[in-house]
Amino acid sequence: MMKKTIISMLLSFPGFLIFAQNAVLQCFQLFEEMKQKILILIAITTGFFLSSAQTLTSSNIWYDVMSNGAKADSLLTQKGFKLKYSGPKKMGGNLACYFNKKFDEWLFINDNEQGKTTQISYLLPTLKKYQKNQTEKKFLLMGEEVNPLGKTYQEGKIYYHLTYTFEKMETPPEKN
Repeated sequence: MMKKTIISMLLSFPGFLIFAQNAVLQCFQLFEEMKQKILILIAITTGFFLSSAQTLTSSNIWYDVMSNGAKADSLLTQKGFKLKYSGPKKMGGNLACYFNKKFDEWLFINDNEQGKTTQISYLLPTLKKYQKNQTEKKFLLMGEEVNPLGKTYQEGKIYYHLTYTFEKMETPPEKN
């Protein structure tokens, strides 16, 4: 009974309806602003995680893959690559082929007879990724090269081909 009395008193007050309307409108506006901010936040974080999930950069290849030898398989698996083939080459050494289905990228790792990685071929599906991996420069040591080889085909698709070559130069023995 008391609730009905209070409500009827508030409704009879002429300014209350305008106040209530404004309060409801402000709530809807706040909700819309929050919804926009949440969508922007989702877009930013999704873009951030997708770009950080991009498989490999030049630094990853030099520092993670080439320097880790046998441990490179687990690193590549963490990056989304799956081993398609690994076996001996006719000229000696070993060839391993990896494919990342999510990002449509190929990686061919060439090892010498001693098991040291000497060259990595990286096939990228877009010109943008190809150019990005060329612009990210590392101070190259003697025997290290990054060669952009342009377009190539793999399984009927066009890819952009980069090779990372690493030939450790042996230092001559000191003369006494």
